[in-house]
Amino acid sequence: MKQVFKPLELGDQKPFAMGGTGECYRLNEDTILKLYYESFPTSRILREKEGARTALVAGIPTAISFDMVQVGNRRGVIYELIQGKTLSEIIAQTPERVSELGRMLAEIAATLHNAAVEKKDLPNSTGPIRMELQKVDYASEATVQRISDFLDTLDLEQHYVHGDFHPNNIIITADGPMLIDMDGFSLGCPMFDLATLRFSLFESPEAVKGGRNSFNGLTHEEALDFWQSFADTYFDGNMSADSTELLKKVMIIKKMHFERLYGQYFPAKYCEAVRNEVLSVFGDQQECFLK
Repeated sequence: MKQVFKPLELGDQKPFAMGGTGECYRLNEDTILKLYYESFPTSRILREKEGARTALVAGIPTAISFDMVQVGNRRGVIYELIQGKTLSEIIAQTPERVSELGRMLAEIAATLHNAAVEKKDLPNSTGPIRMELQKVDYASEATVQRISDFLDTLDLEQHYVHGDFHPNNIIITADGPMLIDMDGFSLGCPMFDLATLRFSLFESPEAVKGGRNSFNGLTHEEALDFWQSFADTYFDGNMSADSTELLKKVMIIKKMHFERLYGQYFPAKYCEAVRNEVLSVFGDQQECFLK
């Protein structure tokens, strides 16, 4: 069925927020417009809207989506206005609450990952990684195949996965936490979301440079407390050795993916370390490490 984007005029209205995929405009006291950049694929706009709808039906707290609109050459989706602050904003304002907030995030992660999967035709969480995997030019064909085989095992799990799970994508409202930015909503292994969270806390270029992380407002020590309370709650105080090892491998795959996409903006030493980590875990014994 053809998707209809209704024409909309914004006049000289300015966005109240902007991010990597688009800008947000307040339309009235109940709704906002997420207006995507002109280069953003229509398929991903439709995917985000469908992800939000599917999550809501499954009992996962997120914004209600309404009409799809067109403003000039740009397309967007009208969403319910969520009143609240991001989890990152609350962390920055009240760092003494990191343990409590870590537990809160674990509870929404459990709600997401334990929801009954009714919609089976969502994309696999491994899809974006597979697209970039074939462009990894520092690994042998055998190494790429081993990574692909590992992704195959992850595809066997059929849980709802957010796809970009970190404190900036959680809004804390009077009624509790809500997920936003659903264009990565997919089916697969929950470890993808946990790996994304750990990347934001410990493994990103911003996190490894030290000091207070401008992305999530945490120092390294606070991030450790936040993660520990998250993991203790999510795994009910018993994160097994198998789960720890699986998370480590998914974390490396996530870092490989981020380095492939954004390596040109990362420090050269950081990129080299990521590539060597990929080779140390998935590479051939005879495969030379990067110099």
